[in-house]
Amino acid sequence: MVIRLPFNQPRLRQLRRLRTIIGVFGKYGFGEFIHSLNLEGLTSFARRLRHFGRVQPKGEVRRLSGPRRLRRAIEELGPAFIKFGQILSTRPDLVPDAYARELARLQDRLPPFDSAAAREVITEELGQPVEELFATFVDPPLAAASIAQVHAAELTDGTQVVVKVQRPEIESLVETDVHILLRLAALAQRSMPEARQLDLVGLIHQFARTIRQEMDFSLEAANAERMAANFKEQPQVVVPKIHWDYTSRRVLVMERISGIRITDFERYDLVGANRTRVARTCADAYLKMLLEDGCFHADPHPGNIMVLEGDRVAFLDFGQWGNVGSDKEVQEFFDAFIAFINRDFDRLVDYFIRRGTTGGESPPPGFRDRFRRELQDFLEPYYGRTLKQINAGDYINRVLRLAMELNLRVPSELYLINKVLLSLEGLVRQLDPSFDLIEVAKPYAMRRLAHSRGPAGWAEAARACSGDYLDAFRDLPVQARTILQKMVDDQMHADISISNLEGFTHHLDRASNRLAFALITASVVVGSSLLVRASTAGEGGISTFGVVGFTLAGAFGLWLLISIVKGGKL
Repeated sequence: MVIRLPFNQPRLRQLRRLRTIIGVFGKYGFGEFIHSLNLEGLTSFARRLRHFGRVQPKGEVRRLSGPRRLRRAIEELGPAFIKFGQILSTRPDLVPDAYARELARLQDRLPPFDSAAAREVITEELGQPVEELFATFVDPPLAAASIAQVHAAELTDGTQVVVKVQRPEIESLVETDVHILLRLAALAQRSMPEARQLDLVGLIHQFARTIRQEMDFSLEAANAERMAANFKEQPQVVVPKIHWDYTSRRVLVMERISGIRITDFERYDLVGANRTRVARTCADAYLKMLLEDGCFHADPHPGNIMVLEGDRVAFLDFGQWGNVGSDKEVQEFFDAFIAFINRDFDRLVDYFIRRGTTGGESPPPGFRDRFRRELQDFLEPYYGRTLKQINAGDYINRVLRLAMELNLRVPSELYLINKVLLSLEGLVRQLDPSFDLIEVAKPYAMRRLAHSRGPAGWAEAARACSGDYLDAFRDLPVQARTILQKMVDDQMHADISISNLEGFTHHLDRASNRLAFALITASVVVGSSLLVRASTAGEGGISTFGVVGFTLAGAFGLWLLISIVKGGKL
């Protein structure tokens, strides 16, 4: 089978990369997967012997479990595959639990690239040499990840900053890998029966959008400013200032924050921090983002959160950013959260149906009752329990598996929210094992509820609808005139559709046919009786036609009776 490569990428480059990918998966014992796609022919004969079942893998690889072999293969394939593996770790509907847990351990770290190359990228992007842009620029990077690395620097006015520089050629490598992943996903859906029910191509498209946004540092800067604006009245949450004059698509310069890593508990005394208060600040920040702002920092691992003096918390790295949705979707998400707190399972079921998780079709008979019963049985044991008593990973996976068992389509943003809540729960558990996230969330829920039901909420709803109402009133005269003109010209037509009309017509035809058949049978009986009577009166013996008629009438009547009994309509 031939893989068609896109024309907007050099085919030779993609072919070489595809061979590398196939070789790595074969090396780690996934030759059966490559064979099912009929791709082993793209590798050399020696590699086929070594990796595709004819010779066992090397001892070290053979001793690893399947999940660990997959993680090692993904790490060897580089940034795009690492990011994709991290997404898969949040999708228990696509990968088994053991694989999801192992993929969650994927580390987004790579060795730093040469500082001279970083200086070249800065010069290309900002149009000036590094020596003119910065008073000082520290060549050894502070940290290095798959997409970029970070250097310490000082602006000419003395401001301490960090400079995030994208890896050279990373965009080209990621684009090549994205195109190959798309082709492999399409091929898997055609070749593998178990993959046909999964929207793998849609998942790759979603991943492509995510990683392309993460590689655009101007979008990351905009995310940071959006979060800073949302928290301008919250001094406990610190967001680094963006220096837009030094920021572009591949270079990001922001204020340097001095603090300690949030999980560096031994150094909390240096900034006078209290672990319980820091946990509350983190929880408050994310509840505000989810329930009030409708957008959120989507990567709350310890390396991206710092603790400052006064129990303040600083957020870093805004490349991964999530949105709950439009204002309407934010309100729906909030309503679902209120329903969860109030044990209102009927509203929770309505939320899932409104979000199109049933595929946009009307729920089958009994679906709502079954879903409510399953949801209630599942959630009731969690009420009133602290984080110390709840395994969030198990909780989230059970929720998603319940959705899958009921054939629900979970919106993609809910997977991201679940990932964030899982990371947040793990972090807060380390800070304060007795922390109760539900109790902290209740004030946010009550405030939003009071706002949405109060005068201010009604005023906002009226403002949101005013434009639609004005458009309707403006167009109403024209539409009314059009309708009246069609009525005058006799151009009005009404199309009436009756549900299951075809089935009703079929049953009606069947009943009328049976009635007609019964009348014919009765007529034959009457006619045969007259013939028999006439022949008897004339003393010429019994009429043959009369006997035949009685016989046919009896057969017809018996057949009609049997068909009625079989149909259960007697």
